[in-house]
Amino acid sequence: MVNRYKVIFIVILIFFSDIDDIIAMENLKYNGTLVPGHMSEIVSPALVYMKNRHVNIGDKVRQGQILFELTSPEIQAKCLQIEMDVLEQEQQVEKLKHWENSPEMRRVRTSLQRARWQMTHAQTRFEKTKKLYQAGILSKEEFLSDERAEQESRLNFQSALQYYNEMQEKGDKQYYALAVLKLEKLKEQQAVLIQKSQGLIVTSPIAGMVLAPLRQQESLDHWGLSGNQKVYHESQSMAVIADVDQLSILIKVDEFDIIHLQRDQPVNIALFAFPQQPFTGKIREIHALAPSKDTHQAASFDVKIQIDQIPEEIKPKVLLGMSAIIDIPLKELS
Repeated sequence: MVNRYKVIFIVILIFFSDIDDIIAMENLKYNGTLVPGHMSEIVSPALVYMKNRHVNIGDKVRQGQILFELTSPEIQAKCLQIEMDVLEQEQQVEKLKHWENSPEMRRVRTSLQRARWQMTHAQTRFEKTKKLYQAGILSKEEFLSDERAEQESRLNFQSALQYYNEMQEKGDKQYYALAVLKLEKLKEQQAVLIQKSQGLIVTSPIAGMVLAPLRQQESLDHWGLSGNQKVYHESQSMAVIADVDQLSILIKVDEFDIIHLQRDQPVNIALFAFPQQPFTGKIREIHALAPSKDTHQAASFDVKIQIDQIPEEIKPKVLLGMSAIIDIPLKELS
């Protein structure tokens, strides 16, 4: 009996010692989908209206080619306002630079001189009135009236002098520096708006194929221009330019297999539409974060595989979204 159990135990040990080799003999196989090698999303620079659309979905475009001509009353109004603000601030900076000769300083100097003359005249008159009142020639009412006039003229002069000093302080270096700083900030804002205005002529950032927006919320029949001008909000997706010269296969690999994959690992590819045509490729991207999942299922990670080469005779027939099978050979597993 003991010998029989011993034999069984030895058989189990042998089985488990070879199980890794048995599992490793199977290549990894995953279904995938044909995707662009690179995509660039076109988003609206602001609240805009479509003026002219020069491309349709599926069109191939070159880098720098005009896609859309947009118009934005909001940007145009802001550009006009910032231009006026910049001009006004430039005048203010120039004025502060030569503040002593500015119209404001000329006016306050004139007001101060007038107040000084009025005060001097009122003081002279009051001195005469005072002597005549003391001599009994003028009445007390006339004396008090000229006294009030002299006091008011003195107060007016002090007020004019204080205002003159305050206006003179505006010509100090700190006020000039603040004005220059404000002008610089306005010009920075103007540059941003000019860039947005230039962005109303939308060109393709790369060569590729025009695809529908990633966040399309309406049927493709109404993409771009319809009966009325199409309205896009700021940062809204307008289109996608896909690089179709270098295609890739996107697969989802579970957490048990992902540990065997590495970048540049060779794979074999079979496209359902071309069963007689073998393809090869390499793993180019392994996403480190799995999308949210059901807690009862294994996590799946996105893996992108770059196709090495597609024969020229079938290249026009290879379309995005086609199905594929990826076979990762045994010898490439780690």
